Amino acid sequence: MRYLKVLLADDIICAHDQTVEQSFNIACDNLYLTKSGFENVETIMQQTRDIFASNHEAEKHFASLQEQKNDRYSAVSD
Repeated sequence: MRYLKVLLADDIICAHDQTVEQSFNIACDNLYLTKSGFENVETIMQQTRDIFASNHEAEKHFASLQEQKNDRYSAVSD
């Protein structure tokens, strides 16, 4: 509940009970992303993609370095 209240206060989500118009109960009502919430989720998703892409590039670079190291050791031991 604490996180839901923070998200509600920061205008990330809103709660709405379609059967009761005048009030809502954040624990029981339908929760929706606000416009700001959609924009924040979009930003988070893009940053996550960027992190995974950079990690993938780092892994490829490390594998290449490891392969070069193995080739040097192989050449020395032959």
